[in-house]
Amino acid sequence: MRFNLFSKNKEEIKEINYSIMGSPFGLALIGSSLGKVCCLCFGDSRSDLILELSKKWPGTKIVEKKEAVHEFICEFLSGKPLTEDIDLILCGSKFQQMVWKELMNINEGELSNYGEIANKLGGKNYSRAVGRAVGLNPIAYIIPCHRVIKSSGEISGYHWGVERKRKMLKNEGSFGMLVGEMN
Repeated sequence: MRFNLFSKNKEEIKEINYSIMGSPFGLALIGSSLGKVCCLCFGDSRSDLILELSKKWPGTKIVEKKEAVHEFICEFLSGKPLTEDIDLILCGSKFQQMVWKELMNINEGELSNYGEIANKLGGKNYSRAVGRAVGLNPIAYIIPCHRVIKSSGEISGYHWGVERKRKMLKNEGSFGMLVGEMN
């Protein structure tokens, strides 16, 4: 199983089918277009998740419709191995896409920080831009932005809450690697 990445312009996405399911990390909204995942976000209420989806994809037709790929993602979130390749659509600037692809190189159980990623992409001066791209990650958990921490080893902010990030890291076995965190 692997994740296949496809770059697209947001304007090319005319319709997104979504479903909201329970996950070990709270409610998960999974959005896809033409069978390719373009959105995965977490929250505590359906209304907040739908609002976030509509803000991220203005002008796009949003339809509540469960697709087979949504079930595969939900199984993945629950720790079941995937048996099929999953296609992901990445819509963002070239730099953002470079950051998101770099995040895919952080293996489960490993951590990185903004400076390390910036150095891999051209230099320490890119740390803030890396931080912004990490924060705009459209496909959370699969593109593992939760594996990025401060250079001090501490957990920094997470769009869906630091506690959710801790739970994700603990689920993957990286929680004990953090400074000041207890198992």
